Amino acid sequence: MGSGQPDPCRSWRDYAGSMSKQSDLVGSAGLFAAAYELAREGWLVSPTFGNAARTDLLAQHSETDLTAGIQVKTRTSGDFDLDVWDASPPGANEWVILVSLGQRNTRPGFNVVPRNHACLVVRVLGAILEEQGRRWPRKLIGEQEFNRYGGSWELMTRQAHEAPWMLPTWVFDGLARHPQADLSPPPGPPPEAA
Repeated sequence: MGSGQPDPCRSWRDYAGSMSKQSDLVGSAGLFAAAYELAREGWLVSPTFGNAARTDLLAQHSETDLTAGIQVKTRTSGDFDLDVWDASPPGANEWVILVSLGQRNTRPGFNVVPRNHACLVVRVLGAILEEQGRRWPRKLIGEQEFNRYGGSWELMTRQAHEAPWMLPTWVFDGLARHPQADLSPPPGPPPEAA
């Protein structure tokens, strides 16, 4: 506004810019926290720095040579922004690591989830909300939906499609009403929620 008058949008732009920087910092902290934990578990880890679609980390296990593509989602509080809609292609070993950053000087929490399990939660919840006539522009999902995957680094020692389905019962009930052709847990009763 070159006339010397105050710009009413400046404070909003400053706020939005600081929020974007804060989000970038949170994302970076989660990414490197996940990489650190993977290294402690015997994985050789390389960040992709945004150069690979839906993959933030590439990892290879030092003993088994198993490789994995990993998407990292991080939060400081509240729910995860989990826009994980596309299923893994057959044979792909893809994971989502949910990182909960706590207060300064506390260890983060980790939920180690096969990508197709996270995708199933997002799709089924989306179908349920659509059935109720509700919009869901941001895919916000609580950690409680993945609490059985907490700290489950050992799951990654096998291919993602071999991991047990440890989702809450409502997901399997919703799947019965809203089938997903490319996402099917093994037949039989769903595992009991812990």
